[in-house]
Amino acid sequence: MNPYISQKIVYPLLFSLRREPFYADIEKLRKFQWQDQATITERQLDKFRTVAAAGICSFDFYKRIVAEHEVSVKDMQTLDDLKRWPIMNKSELNRSVSELRRKKALPAHTVRMTGGSSGDPCLVLADRLTTSISVAARALFQEWYGIGVGDRQIRLWGRPLSTGYYREQLKGFILNRIRLDSLALGKDCFNNTFKQIINFGADYLYGYASLIALFIDTLNDEQLVMLRGGLKAAISTSETMSDDQRMKLFSRLGRPIVDEYGCSEIDIISFSCPEGGRHTAAENVLVEVVRTGDEPEGFGRTVVTDLNNTLMPVIRYCVGDLVPLDRPVCHCGRGWPCIGPVLGRIQNQFIELEGGVRRVHSQFIVYMLEGLFDKGWGIRSFQIVQEDFDLIVVKVVPQEGRAIDCEELRKILAAEGCRALGPNTRWRVDLVEKDELEIAASYKFQHFVSRISAREN
Repeated sequence: MNPYISQKIVYPLLFSLRREPFYADIEKLRKFQWQDQATITERQLDKFRTVAAAGICSFDFYKRIVAEHEVSVKDMQTLDDLKRWPIMNKSELNRSVSELRRKKALPAHTVRMTGGSSGDPCLVLADRLTTSISVAARALFQEWYGIGVGDRQIRLWGRPLSTGYYREQLKGFILNRIRLDSLALGKDCFNNTFKQIINFGADYLYGYASLIALFIDTLNDEQLVMLRGGLKAAISTSETMSDDQRMKLFSRLGRPIVDEYGCSEIDIISFSCPEGGRHTAAENVLVEVVRTGDEPEGFGRTVVTDLNNTLMPVIRYCVGDLVPLDRPVCHCGRGWPCIGPVLGRIQNQFIELEGGVRRVHSQFIVYMLEGLFDKGWGIRSFQIVQEDFDLIVVKVVPQEGRAIDCEELRKILAAEGCRALGPNTRWRVDLVEKDELEIAASYKFQHFVSRISAREN
């Protein structure tokens, strides 16, 4: 679709139908990003108090926090005061959403689902105003690189479209993007995939760091020249990209390689500016770096508060990624605070098939398990282990008091998974305790473990 049509007709209609004040939101953010640090901090604290008050009013969970920890909203006057408010985890978020769904009527909302690198499925309900300003923040960040709303996007994502194909195609048309998975980047498909990208006329790439790297490394010199034509940037999300890898990809692509950091529960958290600073979306999220006791020296864990979501407040929620305690200062002039490089977002997430000839991103299985969680399967946590080229083991921690039929779950995964992994892949489901799941060397749980990669290393 021509970006002009998308920008002037499709997106305005879409925001109007969803009753989202996107254009007013992005105008506010364009101004707020340049405010001084003191003004930004005071605004964040004011919004924190509003969200906390909404939580106490509507949720037994937050009422208990106030009672047990002897904290009150009016006491939250400085950033140091926030440390008195306890840190929450995913199980507490899931109890909140269960409490919220028992209510008879809910306003229009978006469901944010996560499993991802944590292996703990979780739901957050976000109201329309929260969704709107999240979309506006991403649009503002992308403006820094000349990318406009409705520009043509190549989305390099981890899930093959095994279900809802036509729905995704329609969504892609409306949002002016093409979505490609790891199967589309395989040797047998790549030439057709590249023709599709060139015919589409991509303005920017967006997706998993590992898939962007795989895509760029697969291009020959002639294809690189063709791709660069109208390309403005490549935006890496979900996984950590090292500075060395970013420079290598930049030298090949000749376009900015941008770092986006976020989580499904909150949406976008930070974005790197052209000067290199990783600015937090300070109007939407308050980011703390907190030591909980098991981090390497000089590092803490990201703890975030959604400053807009009063439907289901997410307050001092531990994302769990490791970042440096020292908060860098960017010289671009924007007042939104920065964080250091994020550790713990593992890139080695490819399932190796057919002796290593074919690769599928492990996020494909994550989405299957998230879907089962949403349908009521009592999955508390999970981990995917590739024991061999033809053997996938899914370790599952059941929710308390819930029974899981391993054979039934195995059959469901095998039936759905064969579309991407092939009919010869063997599947096994093991019920385990939480402490039996493996932890990465980066001090963070990883949802996918490859014994094949371990043997090669």
